[in-house]
Amino acid sequence: PHGSYVTLSHCWGNAATVFKLEKANKESLLKELPPLAKTFEEAIIAAKELGARYIWIDCICIIQDDKADWEREASLMANVYRNAMCNISATASSDSTGGLFYNREEIFTGISLSYPETGEKLLLIREELEVAGWVLQERLLSPRIVHFTNRQLAWECNEHIALTFRSDLLPALSGIAKYLQEISGATYLTGIWK
Repeated sequence: PHGSYVTLSHCWGNAATVFKLEKANKESLLKELPPLAKTFEEAIIAAKELGARYIWIDCICIIQDDKADWEREASLMANVYRNAMCNISATASSDSTGGLFYNREEIFTGISLSYPETGEKLLLIREELEVAGWVLQERLLSPRIVHFTNRQLAWECNEHIALTFRSDLLPALSGIAKYLQEISGATYLTGIWK
């Protein structure tokens, strides 16, 4: 499906306590969902408000204790994020209990703001979710992202990001590889990480 669903980016926190789809609970979850953690409940509300019919949440949509299912679904994640209407990002929440909705000081209403690479946009980088490993893929591939932080609600649109010239492809990929090399300590050599 293209655009009829949203995705959720969230921190798992303590993986042992997060609600997740497993072999043992799959059949019961197909019949009825139990009460969900605050982040998931509020993401469902946000999805409905955005007009989405479905929401994709990794820990509920991938069987976590089934290696074959996890590997198959992990290989499809790029398409899941790329084809979603948008990504809901629980940016400030350190686990599934933190939620999305915070009382925020109302500063501007009805005004469209565009932040340069310095300033407010940097607040997102310091939030809880922005340190998770999978987030880079989610941010790069999602056409649109709604960041729910404790200080702001930010809309990030990547829908029309494209290379102006085909010759820009390798320098762009090289820049991404260099950045990943710096933050991971891994070495990148002609398409191979070691």
